[in-house]
Amino acid sequence: MATDSLLDAAPRSTAAPSLPALIRTPDQRVRVFVSSTLDELAPERAAAREAISQLRLTPVFFESGARPYPPRELYQAYLAQSDIFLGLYWQRYGWVAPGMQISGLEDEY
Repeated sequence: MATDSLLDAAPRSTAAPSLPALIRTPDQRVRVFVSSTLDELAPERAAAREAISQLRLTPVFFESGARPYPPRELYQAYLAQSDIFLGLYWQRYGWVAPGMQISGLEDEY
């Protein structure tokens, strides 16, 4: 049939179909992991927490939550569940703990 040949001659898209935009429920807000030294940048960390919250995002800080896990496992779990990484660094960036090859902050990054 003539219509069959017209359909066969039409270019076919090889692109994958686009997915609809992800609409998160309020309990699944975008999580922002904040990486920095705890004491050195306390005012900046507080300002970051406030700004993230005002954007209706969820701030994720290492010191949040219980600590039944080793520190490295804890921050790696927090990182794996976060959508955005925000690094705030200054003079104490890079301290390497005994037994580590790199600093905790570098390991987070």
